[in-house]
Amino acid sequence: SDVWSVGGVALQMATTHPPWKILNLRNPMALFCHIAKTEDSPPIDSYNLSPMLRSFILRCFIRDPAHRPHAHELLRDPFLTGQVLVETHDILDDTLTRIGRVTTPASTSRLRQNSFASPPRSMASFQQVDHTLIPS
Repeated sequence: SDVWSVGGVALQMATTHPPWKILNLRNPMALFCHIAKTEDSPPIDSYNLSPMLRSFILRCFIRDPAHRPHAHELLRDPFLTGQVLVETHDILDDTLTRIGRVTTPASTSRLRQNSFASPPRSMASFQQVDHTLIPS
C-alpha cells in the first residue's frame, strides 16, 4: 500500500488532482466503490505527463501486490534515477543545436565587447541559456 500511495502522491503533485478526480465521483464512498469494482488504474491519459512519470505512476498503481514493484525496485526507476529516455535526449540535442544557430559568433562577440554595459533584453536570455545549456 505504500507504493500505491507514492503513485497517488506523484500524480497529485504533477497534476494538482488526486487519483480518479477526473471521474468526478460524487463523494468518497462512490470513489471507494469504484476502486473496489474495477481493476483499472486511475485515468491519467488526459494529463500532460512525461513518459517517464506516466510509467512510474502506472507501475505504482499495479493492482496485484505480487506484481507491483517494491520500494527498493522503484528507487531504480528511470524517473527517480534521472536516466533520460533516448527520445527525450534527441529532443534536447535538437534544441541545443537550434540555440547554437541563434547565438551567432557576431552577437556573442558584441556582448563580450560591451561586457560593462547591460545587454539588450533579448540577448540577456540567450546569454543565460548559453551558460546554462551549452558546454564550454
